[in-house]
Amino acid sequence: MNEKPLDATERHRRVILHRPLALILPVVLVAAVGGAFIAMRSTTPTACSAVAQDDHGTVSAAFTSTVGAIQKLPAVANNPQLDGYSSDQAATVCYIDGQIPKGPPPGTSGTIPPSFDRAVVVVVGQDTIFISAGYSQDLPIQAP
Repeated sequence: MNEKPLDATERHRRVILHRPLALILPVVLVAAVGGAFIAMRSTTPTACSAVAQDDHGTVSAAFTSTVGAIQKLPAVANNPQLDGYSSDQAATVCYIDGQIPKGPPPGTSGTIPPSFDRAVVVVVGQDTIFISAGYSQDLPIQAP
């Protein structure tokens, strides 16, 4: 380990050689780990965006699939609101994040329960179906 200290020219040369890797590596990591999620956000279905805007929230995720596949998601399973649709009918599940107030209004104590922070909505054709609201730790984003 008796390496001699690098002079300024050698240090500069090593920085220049490693700089492209330092610039490319984050892009590769984003593409490998979160690229699909970023691509999904950029192609958010209009119906999900409209629901999020109405609720003053943001679309955290949106997946286009079929009613049957969406009904298998834990957040949607056993929800009778989708029973009238064909299982092979195209549908989109939207995960909307924001402050979603709980009902009913506060009682006489005046205590307001903390708002939910995620809603799950399914869009089938022109129908927007509110499935559930809760907290992001209890309603994880899952693709059908």
